Amino acid sequence: MEIMRRARLWYLLPALLSLCGVPAAPAKAVAASPALPALQNAEEMGQDLFVLSGSVGMVLVVVRDDQVFFHGYGETAPGSHQLPSQDSVLRLCSLTKIFTTDVLSKLATDRIVRLDDPLQRYAPKRMVVPTRGDSPITLVDLATHTAGLSREIAGAPPHTPHFTYPDYKTRWRWLPKQRLHNAPGSSALYSNVGFDLLSDALSSATHKQYAALLAERTLNPLHMVHTTFFPNDVQCNNLLVHRDRHGDLAEVSAP
Repeated sequence: MEIMRRARLWYLLPALLSLCGVPAAPAKAVAASPALPALQNAEEMGQDLFVLSGSVGMVLVVVRDDQVFFHGYGETAPGSHQLPSQDSVLRLCSLTKIFTTDVLSKLATDRIVRLDDPLQRYAPKRMVVPTRGDSPITLVDLATHTAGLSREIAGAPPHTPHFTYPDYKTRWRWLPKQRLHNAPGSSALYSNVGFDLLSDALSSATHKQYAALLAERTLNPLHMVHTTFFPNDVQCNNLLVHRDRHGDLAEVSAP
């Protein structure tokens, strides 16, 4: 059943991409582009995605040129009977890695950092960043998951709030003790902690807190005024929530 669900999800996603004008595969020779379906067709496809996801609530946004289609599904919280709206707030997870690499590329363009800068250059004093062979970890290794680091740092204390571990001191105490899984740049291994370290390096290079740096370089130029590390009371009240496996209310997260 789970395999069938995933197969159907993968079937629906290319259909949604076609609404955005994104081709599923490059064409060899096309005389004229076929007419794209109306954006409103996404509503029914989104309904199928929502049902298959098992989520309490979901929002769907499709953008094509200057057209935007938005639709909410389900409810903002179990039993709320309130449809998610354009003011609904979700916690962003690994999508934020795109933000970090955007900041990196802009700082590299401005020659504040170089992609091949070693992480050691931006490490705290007396902290030694591990190497393997003659290859140091560089900023581009962190951004491309090729630094040879583990996915996570294990051992979070019990009842640690979500997304608060590891903090700055914990990850920099952890790093010098690591034996890299491979020589940096030679093989890919997904690493969340690698992006923590990358954001630390960018903060060190600019002498700014990462939240302020991200707002300055990415969020403010794109007018993403509701994307923040520090949601206000109104935004918190608009947070989509569900019940976790323990039956407790928890925020809905984007990937």
